[in-house]
Amino acid sequence: DAKTVTQPGVIMSMVAPFQKIAPEDIRRAAVYVAHQRVALNYRMGHVLLAGDAAHMMPPFAGQALNAGVRDVANLAWKVAANVRGTGTDALVDTYAVERRPHAVEMVRLSERIGKVVMNVNPTLTMLRDSAITALGIVPAAKNWLAGMKFLKQPHFTGGCTAVPAADVPRAAASLVGRSLSQPQVQLATGDTAALDTVLGAGWARLRFLPGGSIEIRQLGRTGHDGTAAVQVVDPTGAFAPLIGTGLVLLVRPDRYIAAVATAAGEPDALHALSAYAPELTAAAPAAAQAG
Repeated sequence: DAKTVTQPGVIMSMVAPFQKIAPEDIRRAAVYVAHQRVALNYRMGHVLLAGDAAHMMPPFAGQALNAGVRDVANLAWKVAANVRGTGTDALVDTYAVERRPHAVEMVRLSERIGKVVMNVNPTLTMLRDSAITALGIVPAAKNWLAGMKFLKQPHFTGGCTAVPAADVPRAAASLVGRSLSQPQVQLATGDTAALDTVLGAGWARLRFLPGGSIEIRQLGRTGHDGTAAVQVVDPTGAFAPLIGTGLVLLVRPDRYIAAVATAAGEPDALHALSAYAPELTAAAPAAAQAG
């Protein structure tokens, strides 16, 4: 009972095995309720929900703020593009399609972790503690648990993406809807720079040339924003499976991969994405010529 358990005498008795306190040491007493909620709709007209307005989850996975940041990172560029006229209303609609499924996953995971952390059954608690202690002996298992590697990263299976053509290898096709790696790349000058700084702030295209280098071109309001293509090398091996394949990655402003295509299939991918970002239509003829 909330009224009973927050009384000074009850709190003092619960803390007594660990520390002796007086009533004046108690600054605040409250019963915390862990809600598990996800809004059915993230958009109603011009009103869009993000963060705690869109979802509430228990604190056990530490994902509430992360989910809110991911919401805004997904939504902000889409709203900005729509206001500028470079993104359609359909682009804004992809926000819920892309973000809601992952929020649901995080809420469910938080609930499961809470059942483990908050368990009060003596037998199950002993088994839990023994299992965690045993995992700590194995470095790989310890890193997996401590690093929370069990958290699933967002993977869009719909929304502002293009379905890979049949001629795209399966491993490469699986990159669509995933976040782009952000390694340090080597410029033609020999200097290194974060890939993000080369990609710019808008849409970008990465072409993995047969010679081993990566050609990067920023795509702007007219398909090409006037920035010349830049060739870089990936010394980190982050893109090792793609090097020399001739494949093309079309990357969104939020650095998620919208499409993977061969040179021949690039115009079709650009055409599919132009339903969300009409500015990409101008890049299609250049892509066809390059192919």
